[in-house]
Amino acid sequence: MTGRVGMLNLTEAVNDILSEYGDAAMEAVKTVVPQVGKEAVKKLKADSPKDTGGYSKGWKATTRTSRLSTTVTIYNKDHYQVAHLLEHGHAKRGGGRTAPIAHIKPVEDWANEEVTKRLREVLG
Repeated sequence: MTGRVGMLNLTEAVNDILSEYGDAAMEAVKTVVPQVGKEAVKKLKADSPKDTGGYSKGWKATTRTSRLSTTVTIYNKDHYQVAHLLEHGHAKRGGGRTAPIAHIKPVEDWANEEVTKRLREVLG
């Protein structure tokens, strides 16, 4: 929107600008979030513990887009029960506990920072 805006049209002009920015932001979210989700799955596959290799190969991402939001859910399709036990450790049958293997939280932190960084780059 260019040119002069009168006092009576100021509200309308501001609403138009905010609407355009909101539309641009939603489009940016719809492209950035799935991209980062796919990269996070690759990182999880690379960083997951590999005993037989089945656990690390099971990571998948599902993207859901609605009118107001885009979400990516990352999960282990084949060994979902093991993810929590490896990440946080668990009690052993003979006593004691296993050491936690933090492999999900670092990727989650990276993905959150990366989405924020990329959206700032796109939206200026």
